Amino acid sequence: MGRVWFTDHPHISATFEDLTIVTPRINNAYFAQKVVTAGSPAQGDTAATAPTVAFNEIHQGILGRDIYILVETENFIPLNQNILSTERASLTVTLKTADCNLTGTAEQTLQITDGTAAIDSITVQVGDTTALNDSNGDCPYGNVDEFIDTAIIKVSLRPNTRAVFDTWAENISNAGQDLPAIEIEIAHEDANMIVAYGPEENPQGVWVASGRFMNTDGHRFTLQNKNVYEIYHGDNLFNPLGTHTHNGEVVRRRIASIENTFSTDVKYFFYNGIDNCYEICECPLSTARRRNNGQRVSTTLFQSTYNNFTSSVPAPEGGDAETNYHYADGSIISYGQAYGYRRYPLANPNNLNDLVNLIRMPDNLNFNQETGSNRVRATFTYRNTARRYCNPESFAGFLGSLIQLDREDIVCTGMCFADATSYPSVTHPNGDSVDTAYLATLTREQLKVNAFNDFYFDNVYKGYGYKIINGVQVTTISWLPSLTNATAISGHEDHLHAGDFDSNKLLILN
Repeated sequence: MGRVWFTDHPHISATFEDLTIVTPRINNAYFAQKVVTAGSPAQGDTAATAPTVAFNEIHQGILGRDIYILVETENFIPLNQNILSTERASLTVTLKTADCNLTGTAEQTLQITDGTAAIDSITVQVGDTTALNDSNGDCPYGNVDEFIDTAIIKVSLRPNTRAVFDTWAENISNAGQDLPAIEIEIAHEDANMIVAYGPEENPQGVWVASGRFMNTDGHRFTLQNKNVYEIYHGDNLFNPLGTHTHNGEVVRRRIASIENTFSTDVKYFFYNGIDNCYEICECPLSTARRRNNGQRVSTTLFQSTYNNFTSSVPAPEGGDAETNYHYADGSIISYGQAYGYRRYPLANPNNLNDLVNLIRMPDNLNFNQETGSNRVRATFTYRNTARRYCNPESFAGFLGSLIQLDREDIVCTGMCFADATSYPSVTHPNGDSVDTAYLATLTREQLKVNAFNDFYFDNVYKGYGYKIINGVQVTTISWLPSLTNATAISGHEDHLHAGDFDSNKLLILN
């Protein structure tokens, strides 16, 4: 039954007609995404306001990603405290399988990682907002008092070892459309407390035998396989990825990945400066044989040495190549009238397993959310290219650069093709480089170079700013020589090349 206090209100007796029975209750528990509303700066006599935080219930997650669990309570006051106390009791959260699709056993306790070890459950005090702290241990939100009756937990939906991760991923894959569901079990920590579970339906409450949530129609939570890249704004104080040395400075890592060999899709997420998370795009994933840099081949050499091709097919429409010639050793020679022949040999012709991952990039991405300094805008179009495949991690760096630039006029002139060739370029097969048209001014282009540097492209190539035509030097872009942190190289008078994404700076989460 509930608890009755007479001490503070001696005029109340057990027969008093307005006597209220106070029942500690756990109303609801659910998986959620954090949503932050930016505060306002001080203006004149108006004081600055802090950002506020809220949560949206969600019903699907991705194996490996972090997620919030919210537990809503009322009257959840410790037995040793007065009914008017602002202190709240603690509870324990356990994740359970709702079916056999994830582990082979229903109602099994899921062991997830706490970052260093496998754990069966998490105990937290209701009203504790530690899960909302940034990496410095500060909680910047101005409305935390709203959560005095809510337990907030942040968990990683992944096991502690790669082997178990792969087992779960394989089981999810085998389940097909019947994705595994996860339930939340809540137990009060103090065994002497008598707690009601579920929403109150009458003055005395409905007594529920078990505190199991997310197990009814419309409230089930399922888990899916995806490859994931998580990208962080440079000023995001909630970034949990740790630090490393970049350009001689100790800074927080900006990109992390979750690798899932049972998925053929890649989702890209971005966390902006106030830690709102947005799914930027999803791209199909494929593999191709890894290739070395290309080689220029003269017409004479092609006719005399490379006329033993096994097949020829039209090149992808929309680019400079017209015909692709395939050879028994796996190499490909591409031909186009404007640029002639380029040969792309395999990196390891005798190793069928030497593969490179490629994603098919979106056709003309236009993502735009929020405003001002919190805006997440990833926008680009293509020009004169059919090279719309890219290494997945390089594309993550490209998206981070786009969002840092926050522009509408970025033009991509191509990465690579599905077979990992990159005609007419010989310097970026395998989709490990990004080509973009120059912006209108030195200032704008310098910001672009800086963004590529910030998101781990080690080598950025520019043009010289002139061409030699009939022995005469003709200026192309006068300010190109002044562009810093970029190396001048021939063939780049009309585009910037950002290449050699540094994989060592990518944090693999699983």
